[in-house]
Amino acid sequence: MWKGKYLVYEAGSALCRLERSTLPQHAGRRIVVMRLLKIVRPPKLHPDLPPTCNVSVPAEGELFTWGFGQRVWYRDVDKPGKGAEILRLLYDVPDDGEPASGRSSSSGPAMQSAAS
Repeated sequence: MWKGKYLVYEAGSALCRLERSTLPQHAGRRIVVMRLLKIVRPPKLHPDLPPTCNVSVPAEGELFTWGFGQRVWYRDVDKPGKGAEILRLLYDVPDDGEPASGRSSSSGPAMQSAAS
């Protein structure tokens, strides 16, 4: 993970889930947020990170945040950018348990709705 021009973590792994945002500030927009489900290997901070860099790891079950204001990480699926097309495809999959056309019913919903 990068913060400004610094690499924040040099090791670690986690299971995460992309979710449709239900946060009030995202109302009326197609926004995806990321939730930390489980830490598999605890993150290890990069040794060259400046001591003034305030970094925290979200607890399991919380949404990812970034920056000094600890804002929720999000992506607007309708804005161009790296990975936007894939996020749009995931966002548009029905969340009622019905498969999208051409998908097997075993795949289940691609995304869930998120409230912090």
